[in-house]
Amino acid sequence: MKLLRTVSKSFIGRTVAFATTPQLQLFSATLTYYFSLYFSTSNRTLFLLTFLYWLVVFRLTKSLKLSLFAGLIATLLFPKGRALQLLLLPKEAIERWALFDISYFFPVYLADVFLALLCYLYLRSKQTFKSIQLGLQHAKLFWWLFLFVLWVIISGTVSFIPEVGWLSSLQLVRMMVLVGLPLLMFAKQKLQLKKIVWSASAAVLLFESFWVFAQRLQGSPLGKDIEVYLPGTQFGIRASENASLLRTTGTFFEPSILGTFLLMQMVILLPLVLGKDKANQRLKTMAVIAHIAGSLALVFTGSRILYGVWLLLALLVWRYWQKSIKAFLAKIPAKILTASAIIAVIVIASLTPYLARRIETLSDVFTQYGSATYRLEMMEYATRLGIDSPLLGVGINLSPYYFASGFEGERLIFDPTYPHNLFFQLLAETGLVGVTIFILFSFFVIRPFLLGLKSGIIREYSLAAGVYLLCAMFYPIFLNHPELSSYFFLYIGLSLLHESEKNVKK
Repeated sequence: MKLLRTVSKSFIGRTVAFATTPQLQLFSATLTYYFSLYFSTSNRTLFLLTFLYWLVVFRLTKSLKLSLFAGLIATLLFPKGRALQLLLLPKEAIERWALFDISYFFPVYLADVFLALLCYLYLRSKQTFKSIQLGLQHAKLFWWLFLFVLWVIISGTVSFIPEVGWLSSLQLVRMMVLVGLPLLMFAKQKLQLKKIVWSASAAVLLFESFWVFAQRLQGSPLGKDIEVYLPGTQFGIRASENASLLRTTGTFFEPSILGTFLLMQMVILLPLVLGKDKANQRLKTMAVIAHIAGSLALVFTGSRILYGVWLLLALLVWRYWQKSIKAFLAKIPAKILTASAIIAVIVIASLTPYLARRIETLSDVFTQYGSATYRLEMMEYATRLGIDSPLLGVGINLSPYYFASGFEGERLIFDPTYPHNLFFQLLAETGLVGVTIFILFSFFVIRPFLLGLKSGIIREYSLAAGVYLLCAMFYPIFLNHPELSSYFFLYIGLSLLHESEKNVKK
């Protein structure tokens, strides 16, 4: 511990930690870390830059646990590390149209280092068993997740390729750890945890937004090591109806993953933006800027569904927190408000051509090869898989394999990938029992947010998890994209922490 404190007093640590006001120290350190990744050239340099960032945060928080948590939440979005690949069916062996080989990946990412260290610290603590008992008493939702994991193990074990089921179950166990982590380790550090989450969300929104703007200016990904690509998309992903229209991906694999992530982070910052906390005014200003930047970056994902989700969230916020919005606007000087309105009109006008080109093809979504028809047919075939194996399903993460190898003589209009709807995917892969358990689990995930509406309280973690679930009704985002799903499960854990404290007070 003495060695860590000595090393963290380096020039970098002092510069970042003390060059700003106390409210912005952690935010500044995190933002500096993110933009330093522009110069990352390999996993080794990424690890080195992350280690330096952790030293700075350790210096700021003076807590090993909190600094490791900050490292965890700051690195969850990067699918960088190693992965075990199981090739299930090569592309050449697929008789129907296919974009990629059918493979399963079991990843170990940089964030897992921080997660493992936090677990080690927890297991070393003397209150381990007692804290587990206390945590489970306040986490009924956790039992639904445990039941789902148990069912996935059973379903995967009897599947055609049990190795995929076992490895997928390990991924779900990791997600369970993310759910339990806040409640079991940080029950007495809620305020410090919230500051870390706010700082990370504001910083990552700005980072991803500016990365998107840079990609837009260049007309393609930047070619940096921190970016990840699907095979054949190194030069960018184009709109299927308009090949000249670039859909930016930020540092993620796909525009839809980027857009879902941006929306989740914007939701997390809502209490900071609309709240009355005077101690975080400067961080609040950065959060407002991050919201604006994130909304602009969302436009360039080219996702019409995400446009609709953003609009739905905006209407929801206006409906239930109108007084907070008016109070926030009332504090802004008239000159600044007028200047902001003029800038907003100019920005919206500049975005109109892109939006118009993306929305003008909306009428084509239900044509023979339209995106809506594509999704509906996937749901139909996923339902057929579920009907053929109604109890256990075909096995978790195996629906692409069955789409590629089954249904002989039929012409599918979609490539053999995961169903673009999480519930239909789970129906096919875990059967009626598995999808029912997960639907009940999902209901208890968003329940705190729904209850908060009655009292006008923003349950940001529950709402962020709800945004993920809503987007997962249209995009294939589950265990195949752990960089996004990890935030979903971690926010569930943070929601449980909030609800457990409320119950204790009662």
